[in-house]
Amino acid sequence: MLTSMLQETTAVLDRRFAVTAFLPSTLLVGLLGVVAAVSWLGRRDAADAWNEMDNLSRGLLAVGVILAGMLLATLAVRNATGLIRLYEGYWSSAPGRRLARLGSNHHRQRLAALADSAGSDPAAYRRIHLGYPLPTQPELVMPTTLGNILRNAELHPRDRYGIDAVLVWPRLYALLPDRMASLVAAARADLDSLLVTSALALAFAVAAGGNVLAAHGPAWLFATCTAAGLAVSWAGYRSAIRAAVVYGQHVKVAFDVYRNDLLQQIGLPIPEDGAAELRCWERLGLLWYRNVPGAAEESPLPAPQPASTRGLPLGRTALCLAAALTACGTAYLAMT
Repeated sequence: MLTSMLQETTAVLDRRFAVTAFLPSTLLVGLLGVVAAVSWLGRRDAADAWNEMDNLSRGLLAVGVILAGMLLATLAVRNATGLIRLYEGYWSSAPGRRLARLGSNHHRQRLAALADSAGSDPAAYRRIHLGYPLPTQPELVMPTTLGNILRNAELHPRDRYGIDAVLVWPRLYALLPDRMASLVAAARADLDSLLVTSALALAFAVAAGGNVLAAHGPAWLFATCTAAGLAVSWAGYRSAIRAAVVYGQHVKVAFDVYRNDLLQQIGLPIPEDGAAELRCWERLGLLWYRNVPGAAEESPLPAPQPASTRGLPLGRTALCLAAALTACGTAYLAMT
């Protein structure tokens, strides 16, 4: 039992987990403890209390900080998808919906301005290519920059090949070569790490600032905690935007290069042209999402043909001929 627990702990505490969530979470817990001590006791009394603690007490305090950091990191990793959706702009509350409308309108205006200059400005075209839906899809614009970058990656396979990325991606990812899968996983880990750091820094600014206010602590401590937390949170978000561009590019490449491998794996021929490919992926989407029978077939089942007016099938003709001969024979015997 102990061995299996140690193995699971070792598996969880890998380098990616440590860099992504454990170190930022532990640092957050430690800094909050320092801020609380300074706010309620003052700098001098807090330093005296630390100096008066024996080694065992300091060790127990350190273990408590580490365990609290591990718990917070585990929660952050488990909710990484929800955190990404939050930063994308999926806000369901009434104030959130109003704010989302404002953000979407702002980005629609930016997209329209970029579309007007994309023909003569390569930088504007690149902004659209990497970070926005097509100018003909203003209704799909998201409220945040991060949301538009990820929406751009999501719409790429649909716009080019008719592929529903959300539906097909889990099936395609399972077939990616190790090298490509590693690139996608690393890019997603970088995105998660930066967003977790941004969220933790924002939480620190709120929690530490609120603690200083509650304890009537010094103004310089409130200003330092709030400004530092907000600055780190904003820097983490801006870095996450760049990481999202890389992640989105890897997702696009995966669909561009390996989508036919998925068709071959499920036993379908590679479409001959773009129109056939659009029909193929549309039928697969109907099969996987709606469970429409025969939706993945290359051509629909032939419709039943009406009976021919020029003759009957061979079997039915033979039966009719036999019945006629029998009737004639019976009539002949009756007459004789």
